[in-house]
Amino acid sequence: MPKTYTYELNKPRKVNTALNLLYASLGIGVISSGLFPVGLDEVNSFGSALNDSLYTFFIFGLTLLLYYMIGKGKNWARITFLVFFIMGFPLSIVVLPMYLSLSDPPIISGILFLVQTGMDLVALVFLFQGESSAWFKAIKQSNVHMTETNAPID
Repeated sequence: MPKTYTYELNKPRKVNTALNLLYASLGIGVISSGLFPVGLDEVNSFGSALNDSLYTFFIFGLTLLLYYMIGKGKNWARITFLVFFIMGFPLSIVVLPMYLSLSDPPIISGILFLVQTGMDLVALVFLFQGESSAWFKAIKQSNVHMTETNAPID
């Protein structure tokens, strides 16, 4: 007889709030990227402005996919976002002065950058609190249960 599990699979409010913060942060990132006009003399040595744009769209797409998978309850996506945040946070401290020096007026881009980082941090806290962690675990266990009960019987 297959094991029976009972889980509350309704997405917790903190997960919904975290997702709203993440999508809003991504929107702020899109807006703030428009504050940095790239002239021909400002293109870096890694490629042309077209390559930079393609890279930006690629990262944007991957980020959207990651947020979508977090919303679906994929624990690997939540952990991946945490790892990316931990790796990027020290870099963001180094990059902040660049944001302030390249934009006009600099205070707007600096504020947007800080707001975006703060939103990501709050979202991470929400995603790893007890209620959220229990939901991610329940989603994973419910998928295991579905696999067990739907497996063909020999």
